[in-house]
Amino acid sequence: MNRMDGAQRAIALKILFTVTIVSGCSAPAGDEAGKASAVVLGHRHVLRSELLGEDRELSVYLPNGYESSETQRYPLIVLLDGRMAFAPLAAMIHTLSEGGAIPRSIVVGISNTDRWRDLTPIEGMGIPGTGGGEQFLASLADEILPYINSHWRTNGFRVFSGHSLGGLTTLNALQESPELFDAYI
Repeated sequence: MNRMDGAQRAIALKILFTVTIVSGCSAPAGDEAGKASAVVLGHRHVLRSELLGEDRELSVYLPNGYESSETQRYPLIVLLDGRMAFAPLAAMIHTLSEGGAIPRSIVVGISNTDRWRDLTPIEGMGIPGTGGGEQFLASLADEILPYINSHWRTNGFRVFSGHSLGGLTTLNALQESPELFDAYI
């Protein structure tokens, strides 16, 4: 976090607080004056990872105003375990940013195909198939982040978030590649 100034550090701390309280939250329902409407928190995209030899599903939340502004750039929050954790985090980021508590941000959830392989940095632990974390981090640095930056208007400020095995991966990334992100949660 040595690249952050005081304002960026405050933003990172607000996002940390948000991610910490988000477990257990759900997406808001859409019903106005008895009229049902869809609540769309994001869209799914598929990225082919040559380093991993498989497709990766990305869930992407774009903040209000993204489509109407052609020049505005946004902070990026990358979330592991995207299939499970994306909706509650995107809903919370939406709510807090609309209320002005945090800046409007792009949220990208990365879905896993094999959590034990991708989210463990070393082989072993008595569990077969572990130890692919370094290859996953290489894909994140060389394929996933460039894909995100080429498809959406990010501003260069990046937060990496994970829990459980995703938290292990987040800490491993902080240790091995601290320059990839500005904040690690």
